[in-house]
Amino acid sequence: MISDSFLFSADCEDCESFYIDECGVHGPPNFIPDTPVPVGVPDRARLTLPPGLVVRESNIQNAGLGVFNQDQTVPKRVHFGPYEGEVMDRDEAIESGYFWVVRDEMVFLNNKCFQSEKLI
Repeated sequence: MISDSFLFSADCEDCESFYIDECGVHGPPNFIPDTPVPVGVPDRARLTLPPGLVVRESNIQNAGLGVFNQDQTVPKRVHFGPYEGEVMDRDEAIESGYFWVVRDEMVFLNNKCFQSEKLI
């Protein structure tokens, strides 16, 4: 079972400092949660998008689908999520063209966060 809690890390969009959970100067990012939709509902991925976001074909040649903002400009330090998906094998993921590699630990080198090569 995957936990709902997670460690968030990023570079602050205001001061460009790396942080975990929140910037020491500017505080935490603003998370916009997904629209709640029960698992198993057809087209659930699209239905969970927060208001103002849409899935459509990208204008970038051969890029496929993407999530786009259709309302006002999204302010700095706003994050959408959580990003959900299904675990699949390597060949299926590569064939789909839409996949993320999730790793099971982080390693810190030279004040930057890198993920280990061990896959889960």
